[in-house]
Amino acid sequence: MKLESPPEQLYVSAVDMDPALDGFSSVLVEIYREKEPSGGFRYVLLATASATGNRLLKFTSTDLSLVTGTLLRETGSIQNFEGVPEGLIG
Repeated sequence: MKLESPPEQLYVSAVDMDPALDGFSSVLVEIYREKEPSGGFRYVLLATASATGNRLLKFTSTDLSLVTGTLLRETGSIQNFEGVPEGLIG
């Protein structure tokens, strides 16, 4: 699928973690909005291990509340996570 325009980054956070407890030293969490050729939007949640660049999670949906809900569920146990800005949660 070809996108009409480059993705717009809506949210980004680098989260420090304990490698002994979590398996990673830090994770980069991002939410993007991509415009589809049909005119609608698709939201993408990415979680990437900062040290290796390995993708840990990719979740896409046309419903932003599903993406932010997934983010909150996935990061709920991370102590240093700063949360999702209220403007992003519908």
